[in-house]
Amino acid sequence: MEKTDLRTHHLKLRQNMTDSERAKKSEEIIKKLKSLPCYKNAKNIMVYLSAKGEVKTESFIKQALSDGKKLASPVCRENFLMDGVIFSDFSDLILGKYNILAPKGEETMPACDIDLLIVPGSVFGRNKHRIGYGKGYYDRFIEKTNNRCIKVGICFSDNLIDAVPYSEFDKTLDVIITENEIIM
Repeated sequence: MEKTDLRTHHLKLRQNMTDSERAKKSEEIIKKLKSLPCYKNAKNIMVYLSAKGEVKTESFIKQALSDGKKLASPVCRENFLMDGVIFSDFSDLILGKYNILAPKGEETMPACDIDLLIVPGSVFGRNKHRIGYGKGYYDRFIEKTNNRCIKVGICFSDNLIDAVPYSEFDKTLDVIITENEIIM
């Protein structure tokens, strides 16, 4: 299957999930994520704000703030670029581009300072590649991170396949977490 077909198919699978099923599976994923050394050792974390049926990140954000982590979330800019803008409370968020919540502040977390990057997507592969939403924001952003940044994709098991097709521009993740497993 081509990337576009895989994306369409897996977005439909995700949309067909009930809210309670999504919440339960999200909590299992977040529990696994918080148990990892890369979370425990991270000081600076960039995490997406869930939308469109993605794994829910709200409880992760609350825990990370409670644990004293410095958090940033993506803000989409021109030319398919994005910045990680720092926030410290849900009241710091507004509806941004693509109708996705984003921090309203201006202070950015330099990509080279990020210890842990939580990455969304439509479909993930055991080969540690992903298909996002077709604009390349995360691939461009990952290029700016340093070697110690751990890139973690979180997804529902229904959105995990053996191998995702990729090109030279697609960046590899370090870890993928579903409600059933951690792939390292």
